[in-house]
Amino acid sequence: MFATGFAPFLVIFAMGVFYSQVANIRLAQAKSIEREIDPLRQADLKLRDAAESVNQMKRDADQLTGLINDRSYWADTMLELQKVLQRTEEAVKGRVGVDVGIWIETFQPVVPGSAGYAVSTGDEEVGDRPETEAEKLTRRTYNLPPPGPRAERGKGPELDTIKLVCRAVNVARSSPVANTELAYELKAQFEASPRFGPGVEIGAIKQEAGTIPTYLMEYRVKLGRPLRF
Repeated sequence: MFATGFAPFLVIFAMGVFYSQVANIRLAQAKSIEREIDPLRQADLKLRDAAESVNQMKRDADQLTGLINDRSYWADTMLELQKVLQRTEEAVKGRVGVDVGIWIETFQPVVPGSAGYAVSTGDEEVGDRPETEAEKLTRRTYNLPPPGPRAERGKGPELDTIKLVCRAVNVARSSPVANTELAYELKAQFEASPRFGPGVEIGAIKQEAGTIPTYLMEYRVKLGRPLRF
């Protein structure tokens, strides 16, 4: 009777000892694995730090490259603008058989609102901000003329648009389609140039009164690589 009653207790005790030993073995294994993983974890942190350092150096190099490129940005843009005009003249002459001529009357970058300066222009009717007292005092002290209207300001942080007024020789008497051909060919040449890009808008085409043998064309041209401010 005693042996029969004591047997289940021994079984339970043996199971407890067994699972305790299993738990101790698993704990020892976990600690061993943790010791092996810890150097790998440290190496991963170092690798991430090194990768971030490399990325930061790349960002610094890209910024420096951008600053170097920006030094010649407008000079390169003007050279490409001249080439665009020349290609336009040649293309239109080849189609209509009449010599055409086109040049830039006004060149106005649309400076973003985040820039610390504004472009002054006398041929646009846009709202001016009122002069500050300091500006009025400076103008009176140095006998400066009143400020002209402010040019259009962009909405984003980039300078990505220039406004052009082009003047061209009116050859409507020699070819009734030459003037229109020239206007749209210039748009196509701007959009085909890597320095500029798609989205060129043609504004007004104005034939001036009197005997002036030229006419004006207005454009909004997108830059292929905007300047950030």
